[in-house]
Amino acid sequence: MNGFKTMFSSKVVGIISNWLEHKFMVIYRADAVQLTKKFSDPKKRTVYIEKTVNDAAKTFGINSNAVGYMALEDEADMKVCSIFKKHKCIPAELYESYGTIRFIKMFALVLRALLTEGTMVVDEFDASIHPMALISIINIFRNDEINKNNAQLIFDTHNPIFLNANIFSRD
Repeated sequence: MNGFKTMFSSKVVGIISNWLEHKFMVIYRADAVQLTKKFSDPKKRTVYIEKTVNDAAKTFGINSNAVGYMALEDEADMKVCSIFKKHKCIPAELYESYGTIRFIKMFALVLRALLTEGTMVVDEFDASIHPMALISIINIFRNDEINKNNAQLIFDTHNPIFLNANIFSRD
């Protein structure tokens, strides 16, 4: 980048650098994504419910339990957990399916792309997540009322259901 900046334009380099750093997201192992909500000084053993992700999971038919984040005693990061009655919180990896966990981790990036005019590139988009949930995510990106910042979704798949002309567009 420094050579390009010297030879051409620091302004262009700034635009490209900003896009790569803040708006370009490549997801090739969604199970390894460890995005957690940042809370200022979270109290240990306290459950924080992320309403947006929780509502999205229910809307897309992904999760039957509430989903939240908990600050555990021995760990610095917040962990995704399933919340049961009487506020019992079990780490999501122990109770939820791989597809539910993958959806929860990926949905935070979907929101980020939509809010920042980002480009989201996903490898194996359809791995372990119900096709109707994925079609809903695709439709969010195609809906101009929701996707006001013109975020883009690029993905690969082995499932021919996504090659339907109503879902897949040439652009």
